[in-house]
Amino acid sequence: MLTIFAMAAALATAAQNGGEWQDFGAGPDGVRVRVNLDSIAPGTQGPEAMVRLSHARPAAGQAAQSDYRSIFDCSARTVARLRMVDLDANGAVTWRDENGQQATPLNAPAGTPLGQVLDLVCETAAG
Repeated sequence: MLTIFAMAAALATAAQNGGEWQDFGAGPDGVRVRVNLDSIAPGTQGPEAMVRLSHARPAAGQAAQSDYRSIFDCSARTVARLRMVDLDANGAVTWRDENGQQATPLNAPAGTPLGQVLDLVCETAAG
């Protein structure tokens, strides 16, 4: 149990401190995907990492960027997510939940930006 809390704290710290973010570009939906390389870790439910999704033109009331604690299912190519932080276009925090708010899981098909993140996270956490 302590390990889970320690990992959640490390992921939250990686989001707050910046760390090194690798940009995987935007998919067909226009959403840019980045992963915090310092946050990649094996987890009890699968590899984990902090993933940032950015919207070039967010809809009214939607954050320009959101950071998600993401848990990767490498074989099913899916990503379970907890929304941790919302940021405005300048990177200022507009919303935060230290425990994370459940978000809709995503598919991560090969060749897409999120699929490339899944491949990197799964390879790095296994290595």
